Amino acid sequence: MGIYEDERITGWRENNVYKLPSGEVVAVYDDLTLQKQAEHELKKHYNLLETIMASSQDSIYVKDLHGRYLFANQAALKTLDVKKEACLGKTDIEILGNDIGASIMQLDKNIINSRERPVVEEKIIIDGKETVWSSIKAPYIDKDNKCIGIIGISRDITEKKLLDEELQRNHKLESVGVLAGGIAHDFNNYLNGILGNISLVEMLFDKDREKAFSKLKESERILKEASSLTHQLLTFSKGGKPIKESILITKLVKESAIFASSGSNVSIKFDFAPDIKSIIADKGQVKQAIQNLTLNAIQATMHGEDINISVQNIKLDNNNTLNLRPGEYVKISIKDKGCGISDENLSKIFDPYFTTKTKGQGLGLAIVYSIIKNHEGNITVESKLNAGSIFSIYLPASEHEVLKTTNASDSKNNIQAKIIVMDDEKFILDLFASGLKQLGFEVFTVSNAESLMNLLNTRQHFDLAILDLTVKGSKGGKEVIADVKKLYPNIKTIAFSGYSNDPVISDPLKFGFDAAISKPCTPVEVGTLIKIILS
Repeated sequence: MGIYEDERITGWRENNVYKLPSGEVVAVYDDLTLQKQAEHELKKHYNLLETIMASSQDSIYVKDLHGRYLFANQAALKTLDVKKEACLGKTDIEILGNDIGASIMQLDKNIINSRERPVVEEKIIIDGKETVWSSIKAPYIDKDNKCIGIIGISRDITEKKLLDEELQRNHKLESVGVLAGGIAHDFNNYLNGILGNISLVEMLFDKDREKAFSKLKESERILKEASSLTHQLLTFSKGGKPIKESILITKLVKESAIFASSGSNVSIKFDFAPDIKSIIADKGQVKQAIQNLTLNAIQATMHGEDINISVQNIKLDNNNTLNLRPGEYVKISIKDKGCGISDENLSKIFDPYFTTKTKGQGLGLAIVYSIIKNHEGNITVESKLNAGSIFSIYLPASEHEVLKTTNASDSKNNIQAKIIVMDDEKFILDLFASGLKQLGFEVFTVSNAESLMNLLNTRQHFDLAILDLTVKGSKGGKEVIADVKKLYPNIKTIAFSGYSNDPVISDPLKFGFDAAISKPCTPVEVGTLIKIILS
């Protein structure tokens, strides 16, 4: 074989010379130019591929069906901390040890069996330190479509993961700082108002009783606002667990939106699809969410444009993008044509105390988000600057009918009953003893479970017991309820706590109570609840 050259082309030719039996000589020439050119190009591509893999910072490797390395580039050998000869033909268990190697080999086996091409995170110990790798793996398929191994590319993302975690920590600290600052600001204002009014009462008490009384009423109003803020914060936090019941959402949406829009020049248009399903939800919390979103839409409108609120049934499958379980949902959409939200602020609108308004605490949307999440739903927002926003709530639908409840105003106001109040704070006992007596109840107070049981053992007739769930140095209501019911099977009980995130408060029936109420509350509110239970 040799190279030939003429005026037009240089090529390869294979010369074969044969001597025939007759003594004649025959020469055969085969032109191998195209074959040699193809081999040359193939070698160029192979060298290029080899250079790319050798210079790549990512680990590139090929393994057979038994997990033995068939190929590993320089980056992979460096990662495994082995030489080429010690790598090829070995498995991850032999190289990395059983703990890490076994998990990698099991993952590879799953990929081979499923023929999937996943992106996975793997952990490898290098120089005694744990590192995290992002790996793209795929089955190694031959020309007969038979899987003969696995191909993988892995990248060290340890520093990126650490950086991401640091950024998340910084973001959380920033959010906590903003939240703490906002809470301190609001409560300092409330305390200032209460202390100021008490000071005025002291000055006015002997001079102008009527004016002094008005200052006490003002202090009561401020305290209710402070109480409302604590409930909102608990709702925003992991607490504020919803107390669920079956409710007709269309009626609640309409009432909540109309109430929120009272006093504004905005008109609300409702569009309810037929046969809207009911939902299992905390009526008060969902009402608060609808009111907050409606107020937000009203404040966003600049020229009194209409706000459109629609409700419809939807069904979500396994592939839904809302990160919700498949099933039936009720979708509530609140649309305005207001100022809209900038792209920069869109990711912050559900953060506590974040607001672009001159008025308001910046808790409204954060509370809405928490309420909807606590109901296993989701909330989305579409917005364009100067073109308006659409907030959409998705809540799980219920197949149960809405139960009719007795209106509290229908209960009698002259119920005579013997009430026990258990609380470890003397001022709480004094407050409710005095207040409930004013409402016509006969009240007995105890400060701990031992005193409660001693009172019950007198075998007097008692109609209802209000039990604090947390009593210092003694059993609380949750622990003593069984003993109370054993002595008085027909006695009604109310769970009472300053922790509104206590599961007993959200589901009192489950723990043997007839009802629950969270602090702070007034004797009038407790008295109303007593009348509802006893009637």
